[in-house]
Amino acid sequence: MIDELAISSGCERSEWTDVAELKSEFGTKAATLTTLPRKWTPPFVLISAKLFDGKNFDGRAIFDLGEEIISNIRKLAELTGTLIVRSSVIGETIWDRGKYESVIVDLKTAGFENALSTAVTRVLWSASSRRAGLVLQSFVKPRARGEFGNLLRVSKTRDQWELTYDDGSTTTSVRFNTQRDQAADPNSQLDIKAGVAQERLIGPVCAWLNNELLRGVSLRLSCEWIMDRQHLYVVQIDQEDEDFVGINPFQLRVAPAHHPSVEEGRFIKPASEAAIAEWDKLHVLSELYDKGEPRKPTLFYVPLSKLPANDDANAFSQLVDDFRRIVGPDNIVIRTSVRAGEEKRVNLERTEGLKPEQAARRTLELRDQLLRETSIEQYAVPSRSW
Repeated sequence: MIDELAISSGCERSEWTDVAELKSEFGTKAATLTTLPRKWTPPFVLISAKLFDGKNFDGRAIFDLGEEIISNIRKLAELTGTLIVRSSVIGETIWDRGKYESVIVDLKTAGFENALSTAVTRVLWSASSRRAGLVLQSFVKPRARGEFGNLLRVSKTRDQWELTYDDGSTTTSVRFNTQRDQAADPNSQLDIKAGVAQERLIGPVCAWLNNELLRGVSLRLSCEWIMDRQHLYVVQIDQEDEDFVGINPFQLRVAPAHHPSVEEGRFIKPASEAAIAEWDKLHVLSELYDKGEPRKPTLFYVPLSKLPANDDANAFSQLVDDFRRIVGPDNIVIRTSVRAGEEKRVNLERTEGLKPEQAARRTLELRDQLLRETSIEQYAVPSRSW
């Protein structure tokens, strides 16, 4: 990257911490584009706003870059047969999306250089009240396009994303969670896979954005994507400027609030490998963490069929003691799980934070409620201790 130019094939990917400085030179759109893995976005040339200062929006200023750079720009067009010229306005925000003009230049057009300078002039004029740099990219004709983002209206924790899809005849929108998605490989293209839902194609990209690009940074994003018949591309990233609330729970470092004083109770048992394989919620919780992960909690559970009778006061006291010594003195959350492979019921019980006696009593009430509806042999109560 030099003062007035950045070429995707000749500069390394930027970190998000570099974006603020780049924005002041190249504009928002260009600066954030540099943070993407090169195989995830069409090849580009970025031009600083400085090149056009005092040029009265004259697109011919692009030729000041010299013949070699113009040749590189032509090569971008040769990759797909067309080039797209986009503005990158200094100080542009998410609310300006779609406000400025983009122009497509066909390589087959007679006089490519003249068509290029005319396109640059049009783009600069569309942002005539503000300084702007340029994004020039190989133009991929989209078979479908849309946006995906985890804005505050969508997600409190930044792991919930919303995806829109538009192929010219069908428009859809879906929300999905990315906590269990593995971050996409930044060294590989984003391949379209037959039979895989759009949100599952996008999910690993979202995981990479949240947990790699923005690790330690509390920001929310809205991204534009396109796809042809083989690959998906990210073509724009915008951040939500007003969010000072949302967090990514996987970036928090929380000191343990309680250490179990015993490894096993009379009723509450540690989740062995066999138990994790048997109970759906335990399996889901265990998959959220890698082996050897220092923040991985210890999982416990109790099958509802093993709970004591309501009139057994001594056993009830022991259940209370199990909760107190294993899970903690307060903030106990009870969740209900079916066996792995069983049909999942919706709206299964989950409590707010309880004290040990409240947790024991609610567990028995839940057992009795499910007993009236179905067999309790297929249910368990999972819990965890940090």
